[in-house]
Amino acid sequence: MEEVTTVVEPPPVRVRIDLNARSRDGYVRARASRADGPVAAGDRVVAYEPEDRVAAPAVVVRTDLERGLVYLAVDWAALAEDNVPLLAVPQMVGSQVY
Repeated sequence: MEEVTTVVEPPPVRVRIDLNARSRDGYVRARASRADGPVAAGDRVVAYEPEDRVAAPAVVVRTDLERGLVYLAVDWAALAEDNVPLLAVPQMVGSQVY
């Protein structure tokens, strides 16, 4: 009997972006601190914009560690609604937390 090995890929790193933050060469610029994991040039990530609730696959084209920036080539044709729920931030009303 043959053994079956299942390889589970971790989910891609998500990088929060501003759709209007573009570099001169057309890449989307984002703070490295806005990534939910480590990134390096060549990595495939998901670029997401929470205000418009959209996301798209992207590739990290370069990093600027001195300034804490990453530059992403976003697949704009694949831009779609982001179905990952945002974490709820508790609201304090009087002495109640909602």
